[in-house]
Amino acid sequence: MQTIRPLPSAPREDSHPPLPTLPAIRSADPILEISVNASAQRKVVNEIKIAEKKISEFEQIYNISTDYQFRHDTYLKIGSHQAEIESNRKRIIKLKRNADYAQKCKEKKRKILHEDQMVILYDKPGRPPFLFEHPNLHDHIHDLIEFGAADKKRRKEVIKV
Repeated sequence: MQTIRPLPSAPREDSHPPLPTLPAIRSADPILEISVNASAQRKVVNEIKIAEKKISEFEQIYNISTDYQFRHDTYLKIGSHQAEIESNRKRIIKLKRNADYAQKCKEKKRKILHEDQMVILYDKPGRPPFLFEHPNLHDHIHDLIEFGAADKKRRKEVIKV
């Protein structure tokens, strides 16, 4: 028995849903100036630039390709690079905030040192400070310098037998 199939009048379409069009990805907010000694910030900026170059290359590949699976994979790669750029931008903001905080703390300590002649020591884990074990160390050093007590021991000759 023969079955007759009707001929399609329109060309067959892929069963895959169309992928969304890609928005243009460019640096909307320029990366602010990075100081000379901020190597971590410069490293993150370089990572952002590399990811932006890869995105532009993948966009070109995406626009040229016709295979659905290849376009889908390229689209996912573009999305991962966009997420990487966004996380690196947040990382730069965090690094700048930490650098500003460290600078303010240095200025605060310097101000206290000049005005009150005090050095603030914070407790840290690990060994206790040497001055806690020998609290009169500053006085002892001052006595050595002031009265020349170090001169007796300075040119000591040791004869080994």
